[in-house]
Amino acid sequence: MFPRFTLSVLVTLFWVSVCSAQKPPPPDSGPLRLVPLMFTSNKGGLFSAELGQLRVPENRTNRKSKRVTLPILKLKSRIEKPGPPIIYLADGPGAMATKEGFILESIFQPLLRNHDIILMDQRGVGRSKPRVFWESPASQPLDYFLSYENMLMQDRWASEQAVARFKRQKIDFKGYNTIESADDLKDLAAALGVKKLILVGYGYGTHLALATMRRYPGLVHSAVLVGPKGPDHLLMLPSTMDQHFQNVSDLAVKDQATRIKVANLTSLTKIILRRLDRVPVGLSVRDRRTRKMVRVELGKFGLQWIIARQLSEKKYFVELPAMLHLIAKQDYSMLRRHVERLYNETGRGISGMSYLMRLHSGATMDRLALIVRESGDAILGNAMNYPVFDVPDIWGHPDLGNSYRTQIDSEHRVLFVSGSLDPGALPSQTEEIRQGFPNGVHCVVENADHSDVLAHERAQRVILDFLVDKPVNDMRISLNPPDFLPLP
Repeated sequence: MFPRFTLSVLVTLFWVSVCSAQKPPPPDSGPLRLVPLMFTSNKGGLFSAELGQLRVPENRTNRKSKRVTLPILKLKSRIEKPGPPIIYLADGPGAMATKEGFILESIFQPLLRNHDIILMDQRGVGRSKPRVFWESPASQPLDYFLSYENMLMQDRWASEQAVARFKRQKIDFKGYNTIESADDLKDLAAALGVKKLILVGYGYGTHLALATMRRYPGLVHSAVLVGPKGPDHLLMLPSTMDQHFQNVSDLAVKDQATRIKVANLTSLTKIILRRLDRVPVGLSVRDRRTRKMVRVELGKFGLQWIIARQLSEKKYFVELPAMLHLIAKQDYSMLRRHVERLYNETGRGISGMSYLMRLHSGATMDRLALIVRESGDAILGNAMNYPVFDVPDIWGHPDLGNSYRTQIDSEHRVLFVSGSLDPGALPSQTEEIRQGFPNGVHCVVENADHSDVLAHERAQRVILDFLVDKPVNDMRISLNPPDFLPLP
């Protein structure tokens, strides 16, 4: 009889168990060694699980490459001979599959009747070893948000410190790209002794899934791609963010009270940005590192960058009309909360894995040129791609090349799921990817952002039907429109 644990206990036990267990051999020398465990999730679901670790080369192009360790959490099927395992590919790049995967419990649990579910942290993040993260020794400068020049100077310094730290740790930068992660999935299949994998990707995980389907078409049985990002989509077009900003604005002004006070959100934002460009403001926020109140200066680019972050998540952009209305009246009470949050978040450090994955994937020259052209007139400039777009030289200009970024053509059976309010993966972008997938179907969730595409029960049912091989066709699912914060 295996012991039972809650998920909160499992998180700690997971790493202790894996580290204390005998290390498994490389994937090509035998099966993956796993430790059995039973646990109860936060939602009360009872799971039979196995814990282990996969050791793979850090850089497969280097014969002398050291090994990196990837933690594995395998949720056991209820039958003796299950179908192809379902591999969850986490968002980011940089999110933890061994933690994030549990947001999909309502989808995954029924699938355990016929499939094992595998959660594996990607190289460089989570509980993988080495963890490629540089922790900042101090808080951000108080004038960090004052201007683009100030932000860039600080972020270039931080990148220089991170790169120096990783080089001292002998991190091989060439090993942290999406192709190596696709190779990790091939090695995982070999270690598990299976010939096919079902891929469920979320955000960046879809980018990895697509790369795997191109590189190892015979390895993939089928895939679900939620918030799809194609091979040339990790850098966003400023016009795409402009369109999303307009979509949010149109939804906001459908409310009569908002329409009376804010007739045009775009025009109001431009007025505020021009004013901040001339006269920056100082805001008192709490520095969580020092636990003291500090006065942070905010200028035009700082606000553009903050708004770009707000627009990425519904829980934040529903506050945007009210916040801009107050700023226009020189009331910064709502803005102060967002400045405090992002001042502290940006001061934590740098995920080298996230930077390197994005830089390796990069963008075609045509897309880079388009980003530069569009940023001149876009309301937020190129803030949505900052700072990765601005520091590639410090990281050595890592790049997988334009062949990596060409359209993917595949006969795989794929379900694409996109939200109409997800600026990083709008339905129009998904349709670009889908052109190469004659057996692909597209589910559009109206009024869904990136985080709540999976929250709707009907969307979950579509994914579940697809994964159990029920017929699924193109469809649109509607959520209720966002509830915007009332204007004062």
